[in-house]
Amino acid sequence: MKSAWWRRGPAGVVLAAMLVAAAGCGGASTSTTGSTSGASSSSTGSTATYGPSQTLVVAGDITDAVTLDPGAAYEFSSGTAVRLTYATLMQFPQGNMSKPQPYLAQSYSVSSDGKTFTFKLNPNAKFSNGDPVTANDVVYSFERVVNLPNDPASWLVTQMGFSPKNVTQYIKAVDPSTVSITLPQPFSPGAFLAILANGVTSVVDQKVVEQHVTNNDWGAHWLFNHSAGAGPYELVNWTKDVKLEFVVNPNYGLGPKPPIPHIVFNSVTDNTTQLQELQAGSADVALNLSTDQVASLAGSSSVKVFKAPEESMTYVGMDIGNVPCFQKPACLQAVKYAIDYNSIINNLLKGFGVPLQDVIPNGIFGYVSQNPFTYDPAKAKQLLAQAGYPNGFSATLTIPQGIVSAGVNGSDIGDALKSEMAAAGIHISLQQLASSELFSEYRAHKLQMVLATWGMDYPDPQDFAAPFGDYTQKSLIWRLQDNNQAMAKLVEQAATMQNTPQRAALYNQLFQMENQTGPFALIYQPDQVLAYSAKLGNFNWDPANGTDYWAITKGS
Repeated sequence: MKSAWWRRGPAGVVLAAMLVAAAGCGGASTSTTGSTSGASSSSTGSTATYGPSQTLVVAGDITDAVTLDPGAAYEFSSGTAVRLTYATLMQFPQGNMSKPQPYLAQSYSVSSDGKTFTFKLNPNAKFSNGDPVTANDVVYSFERVVNLPNDPASWLVTQMGFSPKNVTQYIKAVDPSTVSITLPQPFSPGAFLAILANGVTSVVDQKVVEQHVTNNDWGAHWLFNHSAGAGPYELVNWTKDVKLEFVVNPNYGLGPKPPIPHIVFNSVTDNTTQLQELQAGSADVALNLSTDQVASLAGSSSVKVFKAPEESMTYVGMDIGNVPCFQKPACLQAVKYAIDYNSIINNLLKGFGVPLQDVIPNGIFGYVSQNPFTYDPAKAKQLLAQAGYPNGFSATLTIPQGIVSAGVNGSDIGDALKSEMAAAGIHISLQQLASSELFSEYRAHKLQMVLATWGMDYPDPQDFAAPFGDYTQKSLIWRLQDNNQAMAKLVEQAATMQNTPQRAALYNQLFQMENQTGPFALIYQPDQVLAYSAKLGNFNWDPANGTDYWAITKGS
């Protein structure tokens, strides 16, 4: 999934600070509710007032969000919004990635041949406007995902063989509370169930969405900034690049009612401001503190720090079509030898990450622990000469604004990469973009080199092998215009298998091929570091679910 999380440009700084003060400090917060999941415009609705103990304020950067449509949301902050407002057939229990459990589904069964899964819906499942969740809503939700144009998230569903032409043939409403899903082609059953826990398979209220379809857009324009889900919260406001606001779903029936009825995400890019707001009590959670700032909180009685390994990786991507040198495998390898991995990890991450040169991270089946590339400018020069570039080459590296991962600023990594590669004859110009703009340019094949972070969509090696190795999925390797057919066939073969030694052997082959010809220079696997108020209880995070905001409690 996605790339670097919470960032913001200068616009909206004063307004964001005012919103934090209103929502988290001495007075109450006012929010507009009652319209986002119905047929009326989001500009109208009733008004509810929440005090500080009823409001959770998160200070971070939400400029990476491109849309809040669950079928197309594919960034960290938009993914968080989808998880708050929608429900999926399956979900992973907090802290347990071993096997997904029924969520919107009450139970499921599998046919003897392992191809057909039948789901009985939870009778308590209701959308935020009170509509019951039906089998037709499930079918419609899958149908719209595979039909949304230019959808970066749809590959999660289409990789299993579903398409606009066959989706209603293989996904059917047996009765109002029963859904049958047949896999169109061989695919790992475990990976299939894991994908059903991903936000892209969120179920939307068909009746509401169809009321807002314009120009056959499947309601995408309306769902851009409205919600029509059955999750624990509903969206009441998205002021792009400034604020995300949610209130509890009054009809939530899939679990306990969230203890905190009102959540506000205020866009605060500057992590010094995040820290100040957290320490002052005007924010309850800070998402992007630097490694030094986290260290400064040691021994604090008012702020706690959560730290755990992420199932993700930070990498440099090289566009095969936009830089002629990258069409030579020796050139790609030269870049990988021109990065000082140990310096970045030791001097910038300061213990908040570990080396990683496999596209599958540690903790996921198929991970290879070898790190074959070390900083060797002389070898990089030799490889460039072999590729036909004895004098090196020039390229632009696009980096995101703000924190990339593990508390490290994108500009700091960019500066380090520029200096390190210069010693090998690779002359880098840095271009810094807001995340949403970077994503748009990346997906449109307009970048030469990119610094990004890929996060887990579902805990299966296919979630990493497919985007990094199979160009037919139109994900990462496709964005870099590399149509390596041998690699794609290898990924396709592994996708059909259970986690056996034979599957592991295929991923080892993928590791070797990526090292030799892949357009990715993997740098490190980061830690997730979050700082939060000691007033909060039940604060949990895991790689599959993120932060379980609806379980958090808040004391006075």
